[in-house]
Amino acid sequence: MRKGKHIKPKIIISLLVIALIIAPAAFSFIKFGTINYPKVAIALSSINTGRAKYVEVSSRPTKVVLATPDDPMKAFTEYMEENGYTIVEDKQLGGCYVVSKNDIEEKIFFSVNSYYSLWRWAGNSD
Repeated sequence: MRKGKHIKPKIIISLLVIALIIAPAAFSFIKFGTINYPKVAIALSSINTGRAKYVEVSSRPTKVVLATPDDPMKAFTEYMEENGYTIVEDKQLGGCYVVSKNDIEEKIFFSVNSYYSLWRWAGNSD
């Protein structure tokens, strides 16, 4: 029997396994800014079942928070107050909010769809 016949299925299976690992991580990174797709899945489950109003899915290199799509501004305001941020209302541009904490201003890109609200910090939040 030739070795070549047994190598092809092993290569195909290996490539499929790699694709099943890389594809969700790539999607998670493109959509949510983190490759930690299990944390994204848990966060989406938590906010859609009502167990949490918001979940931080990434803190480095940029902070990313997933939140409930129900009354997203209320959840956003609560999060900001609980974490010591002040919203600088006169610097808001559409979905880009400027917040201040300890005299340091940060930009947060805010978006909402029917499944979640996404808050992505521009640059480091530390």
